[in-house]
Amino acid sequence: LGMSEIGAECVRRLWLKYHKGFVETFEGRLYRLFDTGHIIARRIVKDLRAAGLKINRSKKANSFSDFDGKFQGHSDGIIRGIKESTKVHILEVKSASAKKFKAFKDKGIESEPKYAAQAQLYMGYSGLERAFFVLENKDTSERWQERVRFDKGRFNMLREKARLIIEAEAPPSGISDRPDWWACKFCALNNEQWCRKDWREGGAPF
Repeated sequence: LGMSEIGAECVRRLWLKYHKGFVETFEGRLYRLFDTGHIIARRIVKDLRAAGLKINRSKKANSFSDFDGKFQGHSDGIIRGIKESTKVHILEVKSASAKKFKAFKDKGIESEPKYAAQAQLYMGYSGLERAFFVLENKDTSERWQERVRFDKGRFNMLREKARLIIEAEAPPSGISDRPDWWACKFCALNNEQWCRKDWREGGAPF
């Protein structure tokens, strides 16, 4: 179960991916888009280092796990030297379309629950109290940044969410019983083979 996904709203989708091994595939265009995101992330890290900030990207420092390795995550780095603070920060670098970039500028990292959850988990497991996000607009190369504080209560809630998904023998309810619900229409599991299938032994209703 990935820490990068635990902030997603639909726990049924998370359960199916973890317990049943669903792997989503995409058209080639999207894989190229994902690769563009990785290129942008490397450029952001390079620029931060050129500005004098110290970044540790070693696997040992940035890899986190819980529940005997069943819950895992990997941050983009540990960063020191941020001008606004003497504290060491978790580093997360992202890229987004112009539309999503505007949402981040207007509402902050909370506009993307999965990113916000990642930050809390990485801070909690690393013992750090701050995270530093740098986001680049894929369309204009404009950048935006935000510092985030650790919230222990939220960390504990996300950890408990992961535990329940890992230990649940049957899939929890999804975000909607309606296949035509707006959020479900974009989900690759929204069909009789996956989400709409009765996974309980004996076909008991749920």
